[in-house]
Amino acid sequence: MTEMTERMTTAEVSLAPVRAPSSPRGISPEIALICIGLALLFLPTYYELARGPWTDPHEAHGPFILAIAAGVAFARRKAFMEASGSAPIAGTLAIVTGVLWYVIGRSQEFLVLETAAQLPILAGAILCLKGWSGLRVMWFPVAFMIFTVVWPGWLIDRLTGPLKQGATAFTVSTLYGLNYPITSTGVTIMAGPYQLLVADACSGLNTIISLLSVGVLYLYMVRRGGIVRNLTIVLAMPLIAFAANVLRVLGLTLITYHFGDAAGQSFLHDFTGLFLFGVALMMVFLLDGALEKSRQLAGWIGRNRSAQ
Repeated sequence: MTEMTERMTTAEVSLAPVRAPSSPRGISPEIALICIGLALLFLPTYYELARGPWTDPHEAHGPFILAIAAGVAFARRKAFMEASGSAPIAGTLAIVTGVLWYVIGRSQEFLVLETAAQLPILAGAILCLKGWSGLRVMWFPVAFMIFTVVWPGWLIDRLTGPLKQGATAFTVSTLYGLNYPITSTGVTIMAGPYQLLVADACSGLNTIISLLSVGVLYLYMVRRGGIVRNLTIVLAMPLIAFAANVLRVLGLTLITYHFGDAAGQSFLHDFTGLFLFGVALMMVFLLDGALEKSRQLAGWIGRNRSAQ
């Protein structure tokens, strides 16, 4: 009997599936090697960004976006490991496209291509490892990396110009209607004896990008509502951010007019930006809540009509 038991135990051990070795956190060696390879590939890019663009207010959000994307990917690692499948053709095409972008961008110092290359390379690596099911798991951290793309200066100038002019025009027309001695030339505001230049940092583009990144992350974490509702909120974010920035320019103009140029350039300059960004973020939350209440109200009306 003992001999039979030993034979059965030996058979069970021999039939047990052999698992691929993995790290203590459940990450396979293949994924670990790919992560190391991607880090080595883009390390020179991140180094250059840290020395240059990320020190600019327009791109200062880059490191935070990178950290958030990495954190979300790490949190989704278990679901990613459980995904099955492979799409080597699509993955290889995406990787080749991304590497081509990277080589051109790196050799020609064209940062928009060099930084944008992260998206197809990441997506391609995921497709090769876990196929489309894996990409469905990791779609958000990959797509979120679009906020790390460094856009060319001419495009930034094209965007900031109308924003600055709009903020200037609204401020001047509003305060002029309130009988303030105010006028403007281009994007320079003359309020009494003071002149205020609406610089690129005051255009509102930083606020729009920051609000979009935080708002998109919020929608991903909340995960309620359909694509129409989420798209409505995303499209409303630039308008909300622009309105908040216009109020900032208006407020700084009033502060400068009543308390002098020193007050307008003091800590109030940065404080108004942070405060109104918080207000804009709260408006996004309120919009989301209002859409949720509208959905509930529409459902309640629909149930009452069907009950009748």
